Formats: sequence, structure tokens, C-alpha cells
Amino acid sequence: MLSNIPLVGLILALIQCAAALPWVLLLLPESPKTYFRKGNALGTALGLVASVVVVMIGLLFVVKDRGNLQLLGKIYGSVLHAQLVADLFVALFAVVLVAWPKGGAVALAAFREGVRQPMFYLIGAVILVAFVLIPFIPYFTFGEDYLMARDLGLEVIMLWTVIFCALLASMSISEEIEGRTAVTLMSKPVSRRQFLLGKFVGILFAGLLMTLALGWVYCWMMDFKNYYERVHWYEISQPTQFPSAFTETIRSWVAPDEGQALVRGATIWVLDASESIPGLVLGFCHVMVLLAAAVCLATRLPVAANIVTCGVLFVLGHLSPMLRQSAEALVTTSPSVATKMLSFVAQLFELVLPGLELFSPTRITDVPISMLELASYAGRVTGHAVLYTVVLLLFGLILFEDRDLA
Repeated sequence: MLSNIPLVGLILALIQCAAALPWVLLLLPESPKTYFRKGNALGTALGLVASVVVVMIGLLFVVKDRGNLQLLGKIYGSVLHAQLVADLFVALFAVVLVAWPKGGAVALAAFREGVRQPMFYLIGAVILVAFVLIPFIPYFTFGEDYLMARDLGLEVIMLWTVIFCALLASMSISEEIEGRTAVTLMSKPVSRRQFLLGKFVGILFAGLLMTLALGWVYCWMMDFKNYYERVHWYEISQPTQFPSAFTETIRSWVAPDEGQALVRGATIWVLDASESIPGLVLGFCHVMVLLAAAVCLATRLPVAANIVTCGVLFVLGHLSPMLRQSAEALVTTSPSVATKMLSFVAQLFELVLPGLELFSPTRITDVPISMLELASYAGRVTGHAVLYTVVLLLFGLILFEDRDLA
């Protein structure tokens, strides 16, 4: 048991420092081994760690109000969340570059190109403005404004990330092919397969970064919406709203009240953030499928035609179940040759096109859905999205194989 305030602060501070280690080492101007050989480098690192420890322990001693400590715990959890996202990308590129050096280099270049695009920050700014407005928009839903805000936030992240990835893939691949940049790249020991798949992976990682970064902001937006609507704010004065299992665990491991309030706030952040994970996963599956379509089409079509085709695929992918149901109703009421042909075409669309309606991040419902059911559904949809993405990329490789680059 953590029985005193300094020990609680030390453990929490060391967790933050350990999470910061991977991305801090990546930002060093030289290799870590060379950097830490310098005389003052190790002292600087230890000084920074000691500063974090002192600040964490000082906050526990100075701030005595449990409500403020709970808020600090949320901030602590959000900072740790952001650091883990940064660590994820360090690990992803480390694995890709080691397992697939040439394609990984293309993916890293495509990722950097995407992140440096002004469009990346413009879309991010648009979504941030939307997140400021969403909690205050009156939805006239008779008490379901929280659910509307939750759904709208996830749909906004998904839609704008799709737009960003489709535009980036269309412009990047088409311009390199038409501008003969791909010829120079192919003259090096990089195959067409490595070029196309590397572009896809790099842009996909840029879309993942946008999804996770905006998902972090989305968690803060929903936390404010919880407070604004008093949905499940987990106030100190209402301990019954906080899961009892977590309460007992925190009490058994942390003795001082200050430490319990801080850990409780961090746990609240984890609980709130975990609610958004299935929706973000489903939205990212949406992004992955349409990005694969954009990459496939970019091998043959110019930018404008590619964007229009992806837009049509987006609309038909969502409407194909509705079109099939409407066509079957028409066949039942008036079984003519025209309606049967319409029903056949609608069934063909539903069979061939991706079922994008399945990728809807959330569905408004009055019936609570357990996290296990949401995770199971997200897993099945992810499998469907991966299979459809593989098929699209195979078509793209076939189209790109005999494309004249000279």
C-alpha cells in the first residue's frame, strides 16, 4: 500500500517520466548513446525527472480540496494519455522500419509529408472549433443532448479524417506519378509494391495521428458535456456514480485522501476515454477503407476524378442497404422488369461496395450497451474493414503494375 503522500507522488511522477522516455529520446538531436556520453546530459535528465517528482509531491501537499485534486488527476490522466499516443507512433515506426526497411522509409516520408501539410492543421482547427460549439448546440432531443453530442463528435472526427486522407492520397500519389517523381524513386531499389504500400501505410498513420489527437480533445469535450449536462460527472459529493470496484481498489492501494482523490481523477479520465475507443476504432476503419480506395484509384485517375469517385463510394456505401430495402419493397408492390432490374442493381451494390453503415462510430440508443459488446462489434467490423482494404490494395497493385511511369 502507498501509505504516504511523497510515495504516491513519486510513483505517479515516475510513471509520467517512463511514458515520456520514448518520444523524448526520439527528439534528441543525436543518438541517445552519444548524447548521454556528454558530461551534463545525464545531469540534465535527472534534474528534469527530479523536477517532475517535486511538482507532483508539492501538488499533493499544497492542494487539499478533493474536488481540485480530482481535476488534477484528470489532467494527469490526459497528459499520460497524450504521451502514450506519442509512444505508440514511436513504436509503430520502429517496427515498420525494422521489419520493412524500404517500404518503411517510403511510409515515413509519406507520414511526414502528410503531417507537414497545411491541410492537416486547417482541418484540425475546423474540428476544434466544432468541438467548442457542439456542447452548447441545442438538439431538442428531450434529454438526449448528451448522446447527440457524443455521436456528432465522433462523426465529425471520422468525416474530416476521411476527407484529409483521401485528398492526401489522391494528391501525393497522382502528382508523383504524373510529375515523374515516381520514376526517380523506382530507379532506386524500391519496387512498385513497396512504393504504393508504403504510401498507403504512411498516409494511414497520418490519419491515425489525426484520429487519436482529435480523440484526445474529444474526451475533454465530453468531460465538459458531462459537467454541463450533469450526466455522470463523478462528483465527490456523489460517490455512488463512481464504480464501487474502482473505489475499493483505490482505497486498498492508496492510503492518504489526497492521493486517493488524485488517482480517482486519473481513473475517471480512463473510464471516460475508454467509452470513446470503440467509436474511434470504427471511425478509423471507415478511414482505412476509403483511403485504400483512394490509393487504388490514384494509380489511374487524376486528383479531381479520384475525389469524386471516393465521394460517390462514400455515399453509395452508406445508402446501399437502404437502396436494397426500397428496391425489394418496389418489387413486392409492382413486380415489373424495371423494378426487378433495380432490385438486382441494388443487391449488387450492397454486395460489392463496403458496408460503410456498419462503420458508424456510435448509434443513439436508450438501452445501455456494455463495453464488452461494443468491443466485440468493433472487432468484427475491424476484420471486415481489413479484408476489404486488402482486396482494394491488391486491385491497386494490379493497376499500378503495368502503369507507364516514363
